[in-house]
Amino acid sequence: MMRSSLSLCVVASSIALSSCVTNPALDYAAQGKNQMLLETTQQQEIKSTADQHQLCYALLQTKRYDPLVTCLNELERRIQAGQKRTRLFGLDDATPAVWIMRAEMELELGHPANALAEAEKAYQWIQKTRENDRWVLLSTLSVATLAAQRAKDTEKAQRYLQELELVSVAYPLYHNHATTKSLALARAYMSTRQYDKVLQALQSDSSFEWRAAVMNVFSSSQEDRWAWQRLPRLYMMMRALQETGATDEALRGYRQLLSHPVLPENFEIHWRTLSETATLTEKAGNLDEAAILYTKAIDLLELYRGNVDTEINKVGEVVDKKSVYARYIDLLNRKNEIQQATEIAERQKNFAVVKYLASIPTFNAQQEMQNVVTQQVMQAQTKAEKEALIQDN
Repeated sequence: MMRSSLSLCVVASSIALSSCVTNPALDYAAQGKNQMLLETTQQQEIKSTADQHQLCYALLQTKRYDPLVTCLNELERRIQAGQKRTRLFGLDDATPAVWIMRAEMELELGHPANALAEAEKAYQWIQKTRENDRWVLLSTLSVATLAAQRAKDTEKAQRYLQELELVSVAYPLYHNHATTKSLALARAYMSTRQYDKVLQALQSDSSFEWRAAVMNVFSSSQEDRWAWQRLPRLYMMMRALQETGATDEALRGYRQLLSHPVLPENFEIHWRTLSETATLTEKAGNLDEAAILYTKAIDLLELYRGNVDTEINKVGEVVDKKSVYARYIDLLNRKNEIQQATEIAERQKNFAVVKYLASIPTFNAQQEMQNVVTQQVMQAQTKAEKEALIQDN
């Protein structure tokens, strides 16, 4: 049976990360330092399924989808050859992890039907093998719920959500997975804008801060080893508070989140936090500060070119990225800064063009761009890319 290692020498709540034996890669994963995790993994020779799984996880977290496809194919080959154990999440059999990661990738690329098909492979495997590992079960039901919701299959979405709600994380056997379940439920409720239920799900994990504090004390590192869960948890909590009227508390929480040292390595949470903080700051009457925050959010969006719906991965809620531009333009008009408002409007147009071009699948590398877009759009891309950095630069 699959299991997650549990002890005081392990960062609990699903990722098996040693705090007694130094392992930089595991530390980076726990701390949410995804880019450093990827670089560390790529510098090492891939000798085992554990190494391959770690590479695929790092590629997924850093949104490198083309190499992720190849990585997952190789991971699947190794598993089928009988090498099934992983290091991350402490899995004895990584078979469903391949489908779960593929489903997450397909969701982020905007292919919910494909994501649902992959998630259901993992679900059927669980039913067939009677697997009881809580990380596998919760991760499968979570991504299946989101995929079904986005594919507009209401019946399936409700069925998977109900199963997710019933998964036991009772003390003492499964309490270590309370955070995993609360985050899974929260992002499912976020996707349907049920913000009161988002709060209920996150507040049900009342021991999160206590467990995080204990494990950080036992760690030899001064870093926050729970950042990979703390960041989405804190963002969803503040977003739900914002939507349920507790705007002052939400603004304080957003500011706390912006001060977290690892936030810049988590793009989808970073730009959204900047955007929502700007909105609440503007409502509080601090227009100059709000303008600075809007500028940072837009700069970050253009840095990553807005090419995927990455917010679906960690927080469930999908928003129109162009709305950030619209809110900023409205603010500049209120300040009578017409020239700057015009410049932001032009950047919004360029962003839309770049996002369209970036949405074209790149898996078939030999397909020439000229067969897909017109020369006029190509010229617009050239102009836009002078203002936007490429994601992997």
